Amino acid sequence: MSNRWFYGAAYWRGMRAAGGVAAIVLATSSVGFGALARDTGFDLVATLVSVLVIWALPGQVILVSMMAGKASLAAAALAVTLSSVRLMPMVTSILPIVRTDQTPRWAQALVAQMIAATTWLESRRLTPQLDPEHRISFTLGHGSALMLVVLVTITGGYLLAGVLPVMLAGTLMFLIPIYFLTALFIAAALPADYLAVGLGVVFGPLFALVAPELDLLFAGLIGGTAAFWFYRWRKKAAP
Repeated sequence: MSNRWFYGAAYWRGMRAAGGVAAIVLATSSVGFGALARDTGFDLVATLVSVLVIWALPGQVILVSMMAGKASLAAAALAVTLSSVRLMPMVTSILPIVRTDQTPRWAQALVAQMIAATTWLESRRLTPQLDPEHRISFTLGHGSALMLVVLVTITGGYLLAGVLPVMLAGTLMFLIPIYFLTALFIAAALPADYLAVGLGVVFGPLFALVAPELDLLFAGLIGGTAAFWFYRWRKKAAP
């Protein structure tokens, strides 16, 4: 068996696949974040580094907002970590699909760093259509293309901060959760999938009122667990 793990054609195919609705949504939202970062006095270089290190817009917004509010670095790091915990199940669910025995650990770590809501959804949707040995290269190409789009558009939004109204910047960033919610319904294949999304829609606003720092974590944990046991129940009840 060949020890080859990287395929250039699959990598470029992943980059081309990133040029759809997901890239448009990320680009417009990133323009808003770039403007917000400059309005709060955040440095452009630090803003771009936050993309590579955090790679999730909610975590980046939390970082910028807390630093603008003179919060300590430790408090900001903890808040970003709690916000990013939701990405761990995405990583653990997608890596077994895209990696092979030949995939080096560093490449798996790089893919894990690229996994956010958009990348996870697109990988779940597109990689099952590929040969297993091409999936890791495709995912790397897809993720790196989206990162490049975000870096460019954040820079543009940062430079346009004096022209772009703050309200418009916030509205643009709201496109990502709308896209994510819509894509989840499109990608759902089982009744339990729809139940998980529906419970998240219900519990999310409730926990935002009760525990705003942990609303996503609690809503996802309770909604996902309930959907899992519903799936188990239906599977056992099936003839």
